[in-house]
Amino acid sequence: MTLQQNRRTPKQANPATSRRAVPPQFELKPASAQPAARAQNGPAELLISLLWVLLGMIGGVVMLVGYLYFSDFLAPGVSVLGVDIGAVSTQAATDRLAESWTPRTIRLEAETGQLDVAPATLGITFDVAATVDAIHAQSRTWTAIERLISGEDVSISPVLRLNQESAAVALRNLTPGLEIAAIDAAIDVVDGRATVSEARNGRAVDIDATVGLLSSRLFDVVAGQRMPLLLVDVPARTTNADLANVAAEINGLLASPINIELYDPILNQTLWWTVSPVVWGEWLAVDLQPGDATSYAWGIVPDAVRTYLAEQSTALGAGRSVQLALAVDAVRSAVENRSYATSLRLFHNERAHTVQSGETLSSIAFRYGMPYPWLEQANPGAVAGLFAGQTVVIPSPDLLVPLPVVRSKRVVVSLSEQRMWAYENGNLKWEWQVSTGIDDSPTSPGVFQVQSLEVNAYAGNWDLWMPHFIGIYRPVPNVDFMNGFHGFPTRNGSDLLWTGDLGRPVTFGCVLVSSDNAAQLFEWVEEGVVVEVRR
Repeated sequence: MTLQQNRRTPKQANPATSRRAVPPQFELKPASAQPAARAQNGPAELLISLLWVLLGMIGGVVMLVGYLYFSDFLAPGVSVLGVDIGAVSTQAATDRLAESWTPRTIRLEAETGQLDVAPATLGITFDVAATVDAIHAQSRTWTAIERLISGEDVSISPVLRLNQESAAVALRNLTPGLEIAAIDAAIDVVDGRATVSEARNGRAVDIDATVGLLSSRLFDVVAGQRMPLLLVDVPARTTNADLANVAAEINGLLASPINIELYDPILNQTLWWTVSPVVWGEWLAVDLQPGDATSYAWGIVPDAVRTYLAEQSTALGAGRSVQLALAVDAVRSAVENRSYATSLRLFHNERAHTVQSGETLSSIAFRYGMPYPWLEQANPGAVAGLFAGQTVVIPSPDLLVPLPVVRSKRVVVSLSEQRMWAYENGNLKWEWQVSTGIDDSPTSPGVFQVQSLEVNAYAGNWDLWMPHFIGIYRPVPNVDFMNGFHGFPTRNGSDLLWTGDLGRPVTFGCVLVSSDNAAQLFEWVEEGVVVEVRR
């Protein structure tokens, strides 16, 4: 059999049988019918796809919400006082808020200025834990879920608390510098005239009202970091009209100058300082009673007087001055008693002397009118001997004039002329012959003062009784005996000495006058009268 013989002729296929054998989805259709079929199936497929996407999104949101709800994290997009705490744990949010609160300040503002303070100073506390807990709870509400879905950011109010009592105390302590004090009308003395200065109302912080405002706007104050202070007017207690009469009375006081007489008993010299109202008006202090214009006091400011007297004293030179404490009291008393005049004593300062060749303490003492032992006491190191160029101290001659000076009387004695003159109110009352000390016991030159009066004094060193003794100086400091005037002395109760010796040195340091003259002088002088013994 050949190959061709084994080959079979295929059978003709039955068209009907062939169509049933092809699955429906693979059924061949005419080309013209295919687009219509796709148009019918497209919307359904798109809807199914959209449903699957929506289900996926819902599932994602549910998973996210579920995660947030059961987790420790806060919802995204949340901030407190400008601090972003979204999508972080509650611990991280707590740390962020606490860290941002520490440096936070609030500016207190007034028309007079401003002041930055910490919230805690005003009694404001921020409960961070309570704030975070509240936000955590809100993150699990449907509103938060809606916000999350929409992507909306939200600012949450913090939990703030205010201690009103602490706020009031802080404002009282902090705000005085921001207030305007009321200025009462006052008396000003300028150029010797009293005028009334203008009164002015003040402004003070209304503590209660400000604390009330802080309480009602606590969040706004903390968030905005500024707090306006509420001020109220404070009226002046004394007005200009209240003091018109006071000014008139003070101007009556200022109508006269002050005359200060300065007397130098050593030189028997008088100087004058006249202080005009323009000058001494600056010393005046007026003490007004607030709210009571009828009650006031005035006086002299001691420091102002002291400054003036110290400046004036510079014109006296380095050798003289006034005792400022006594001078201030005297001037103040004169003004307050409205006498407008006083007398001050000029004092001499101690001096320095440079020793010249051949000088001794005795010759230096005689030159300066100082008893030798007084100079010796002031220079204990010089007793052993002097040398040229050495400096010795010359004590103030005022040490020998210790009592208040009697200005109306003065006695002058001349050692060279052996005479004396007594003056009263500048006029010569007596001129007498005298006898002074011998060379071995001389009468010291100098300016002295009557310091004691004894009807009959006894000199034990010479066994002499000296009638009508007038003591004028101690030859030796701190020793209780004196040189002075007296009449003819007696010895042994009967012998009358030196009656024929007037006019030449004969005594042991005293000034001898006749007994009659001694009696007159004794009755006339008084303690404090200056006695000047000239060389």
